[in-house]
Amino acid sequence: MSEEETGDKRGIVDALGELSWPKFFGLTIIVCAMIIGAFYFVVSGIIENERRSIISDANICKGTIAAVMGKPYHSSISSGGTNSFGITELSYVRPSDNTLWEFRCKISGDSVVWATKDGPWRTRNGDAEILWSYQPNRGELIIRQIFSDGSSSSKNFRGVRAR
Repeated sequence: MSEEETGDKRGIVDALGELSWPKFFGLTIIVCAMIIGAFYFVVSGIIENERRSIISDANICKGTIAAVMGKPYHSSISSGGTNSFGITELSYVRPSDNTLWEFRCKISGDSVVWATKDGPWRTRNGDAEILWSYQPNRGELIIRQIFSDGSSSSKNFRGVRAR
C-alpha cells in the first residue's frame, strides 16, 4: 500500500474519530432508521405477496362492495380485473331497474378504499374506514366498516374461494 493510500485511510479514521458526540449520535440514528426502513419494506412486501397468494384482490373488492351496498357476496357483482396500478374494477346490475353501477377498489395491507367509477375515493372525513380479513380454513371473508362516529359493522361472507 502506498503512503498516499495509507494517508487517505487515516484521514477517514481521523474524520470519524473527530466527530462530536451529537454528530455521531445523529449519524447513528440516520443509519438505524435506514436499516429499519429497509427491513419494514422487505417484510411488508413478503406479507403482501403472501396475502395475494391466498385471496385475490377481486374477491376482497367484491366483498367490500357487497358489504357497503348491502348485497350478498354471491350476487351479480362482477370483477373486470385488476390493473397494473392495483385498482380493481367491478360492476353491478341493479335488478329493480336494470341500471349498471360501476366501482373501483384498491387494497393496501388490510385496508380497502373504494369509489364509484367516476367518483372520488372514499377517503374523506366522514367516510368509513374499511378493513378486511380472510379465514382460509373456513373460506370466510370478513369486511369491517368503522364509521366516523366510532361505531362499526362487520359482514362475514362464507364460501369465498381462495386462489
